[in-house]
Amino acid sequence: MLVDLLLEAADRALASSTVSDSNRSISYPNLLRFADVMRRQTEQHTNCARVGILLPASVAFAGAYFGVLWAKRVAVPLNFLLPPAELSAVIADAGIDMVFATRFFESQLAAIPVKSLYLEDLPLKREVLMGRLRTLPPP
Repeated sequence: MLVDLLLEAADRALASSTVSDSNRSISYPNLLRFADVMRRQTEQHTNCARVGILLPASVAFAGAYFGVLWAKRVAVPLNFLLPPAELSAVIADAGIDMVFATRFFESQLAAIPVKSLYLEDLPLKREVLMGRLRTLPPP
């Protein structure tokens, strides 16, 4: 499983950067903590087998992707270039009931009957910091 590989890499490469975007770079241990936060958010907000991710290629996408997998769900990357009608059809066809997104895509998700969790509204910084005190569950 991909989460196993992330756990092994985080154990070996403490300070090395794993994912970078134009705003930030994140180490393996911090990616693991972020993925754990997203895992808990997934488990708390949906029982559906598939979770949508409407994020650009970024640190946030990587954290959400690994978090959804760690929650034993299927991560479904969504194309943010699609118009709302087509995005709605993809979400309905995949049977998705929850999507991780940023507020930038709020207008695209507004008319779609899906629970939208916007990263800006989640207590990510606090949860990642608190994650340093938690013991991580096995993948």
